Amino acid sequence: PGRGARVPVVAPPGVASTGAPVDGTILIGGDFQGRNPLVRNASRTYIGHDADIDVSALNSGNAGRVIVWSEEVTRFFGTVSARAPPTGHGGFVEVSSHGTLEFAGDVELAGGTPGTLLLDPRNINIGTQNNLNGELTADSDSAIFFADGGPDTNLNVSELTAFTTGTIILQAQDTVGDGSEGNVVFVNDVTLQSSVNLVVQAETSITLNSN
Repeated sequence: PGRGARVPVVAPPGVASTGAPVDGTILIGGDFQGRNPLVRNASRTYIGHDADIDVSALNSGNAGRVIVWSEEVTRFFGTVSARAPPTGHGGFVEVSSHGTLEFAGDVELAGGTPGTLLLDPRNINIGTQNNLNGELTADSDSAIFFADGGPDTNLNVSELTAFTTGTIILQAQDTVGDGSEGNVVFVNDVTLQSSVNLVVQAETSITLNSN
């Protein structure tokens, strides 16, 4: 797919596709893993703290699908609601990048069958490090929106432990084939809530540095 512009989504408006007779889909910066040749991929994508993306099923049916993608850097500080009623399925949400991901937002996946969140950048470190603050404004901090990212995605443990239901998939992709990518490292322990499932997939290695 071709590489497009830099895409910011900031407050106050929300982006919604709710209550439709078929599952709604919202694509920001690209489609699933940037693989759809009909959807141009953003080079860098920023979702601000007050941004609200909603594909929930309101009264019946299943929640929809949200993809937030970039080729280089994705920064996600907003909220995605992909909820369904007790008779339906929660949605599918991918928040990621072909490069680096900064994830410090909220994803709601509740339903009769809870939904799935996929985070699949090239390298993932799970620890207690801090991400950039999502409290940014378009006027004063536009350069920060699209700043360069590092080689690794540093995911704070608290972002995983905050989930109350659903499946979280951490998937590290090796895009060069030399072992420098496709690695998941657990720097600190992670204790999930009982109704949350964690799936960890790595093309190169999974390392447990904690207890």
